[in-house]
Amino acid sequence: MRLFEQADSQRNGFLNFSEYEKFVKLLKARPELDRLYEEWSSKDGGKWTFAVFEGFMRECQKSSLEHEELRTVFLRYADKSEVHAATTSSSPSLSSSRSNDCGDVTMSLDAFTAFLQSSDNSAFSDQHGRVYHDMTQPLCYYFIYSSHNTYLVSHQLVGQSTIEGYVHALLQGCRSVELDIYDGVTEPPVREVCEAILKSAFVTSPYPIIISAELHCSVAQQDILVAIMHEVFGEALVSAPVGEQLKIDKLPSPEELKGRVLLKVFV
Repeated sequence: MRLFEQADSQRNGFLNFSEYEKFVKLLKARPELDRLYEEWSSKDGGKWTFAVFEGFMRECQKSSLEHEELRTVFLRYADKSEVHAATTSSSPSLSSSRSNDCGDVTMSLDAFTAFLQSSDNSAFSDQHGRVYHDMTQPLCYYFIYSSHNTYLVSHQLVGQSTIEGYVHALLQGCRSVELDIYDGVTEPPVREVCEAILKSAFVTSPYPIIISAELHCSVAQQDILVAIMHEVFGEALVSAPVGEQLKIDKLPSPEELKGRVLLKVFV
């Protein structure tokens, strides 16, 4: 409430767009980062230069990156106009200047904050940024990141159902989502949901999506449901044994099912 009141400059209990922008900026404020930025930039006349950035990375972040690697990261977040000026000036270029490295190029507080929250400053080992497990075992050998009542955004009994629940779950990395299916007027109301699932399914991971469906619809609309899923998912929908298997004696692996959609049904 305090931040809202700070943003509500007209004191009318509402925010126009500029006030809303101010409100969001206040919400995102990180005072501890402000102090950190000021503390380190004071080492070089109040500017966050490459020398300051390298010192911060060595002392605080314990970075083992080479000098040139740190320089590349710094320039990725540095003031773009300063980088452009430095690379187009008549003075020695950034690529050839070793004594002064990045010259007068600096990193702003916003850029520093963006860097800290980026994958360039990940707290995890580099190997965890890529798949390093054996993904060739049967699907049932793995723990699967699953979403329950995916369509809900609040209370389980009286909460509102929304397609956004599927988008959010999939973009967070879920590989299994839940879908309750009832009769519609002419067809079960799943087409938009399936389209949303397909759009977001493989943004964060190439591994298969499992739709865990609870059927509450009539047999006639179940036939329509099958047609809708074939139409929306196309070849991505698994409707026959994968590969050259004539019968299923074991489940295919996540590797074999990349980019595919599986349907699991409860009646």
